[in-house]
Amino acid sequence: MKKQILFLTTLFLSFCLSAQVCDLPEPYVGNTGINMTILLQPSFVQSLPISDTDAYIVALNQNNMVIGSSELYSDDLTSIAVWGDDTFTEYIDGAVENELISFQLVDGGYLYEVTP
Repeated sequence: MKKQILFLTTLFLSFCLSAQVCDLPEPYVGNTGINMTILLQPSFVQSLPISDTDAYIVALNQNNMVIGSSELYSDDLTSIAVWGDDTFTEYIDGAVENELISFQLVDGGYLYEVTP
């Protein structure tokens, strides 16, 4: 089993103002039994424009399905579990092999694309 550590250090933000029409992704709820945990260093979290106490980051697959989330209103070390698709169901319920994963920050009424 290979372990991979991803450090998100560089940040590019584009955002959707609440005056625009935005579909804010909901936090992930579920457990497929398969995941990859990504470490979010305090310096990365501090670099985000967080102002809402309920801010969170989501991981999305290529179909914009939320496959992981983590609350972020803290300067502490945190992580996000990115859930993979299980083979026990007929439908896709997580990331599949070699799929690109994207991240978004939800901060109140603002939506930011986070590009590491």
